[in-house]
Amino acid sequence: MTTHLDAVIRAVTELSGDEYVDTATSSEGHDVCRPQATKWVEGICGQAASYWPDHLAFGPLSLDCSDGKKATFVHPNAAGHAAIATQVEAAVRRALR
Repeated sequence: MTTHLDAVIRAVTELSGDEYVDTATSSEGHDVCRPQATKWVEGICGQAASYWPDHLAFGPLSLDCSDGKKATFVHPNAAGHAAIATQVEAAVRRALR
């Protein structure tokens, strides 16, 4: 999933003439299947702020998250956001030199 999403982001970034920041490589080993302390991505149901829903309905299909988890749909958690922010900050600093 991450590899495909990364390829789409890279293609759109390059088409617009912007600089691509490779955050996928550094995220290896921090995927959704890792323990909470290691992963940078939450799965379909994961840790998220209280405003995220814990139930979603898609026509005849529905998703219910339990144990206080929210419907995050493979979304970076706080550790993932921090890691990405560090890489984006470095790219911005390089561009400003």
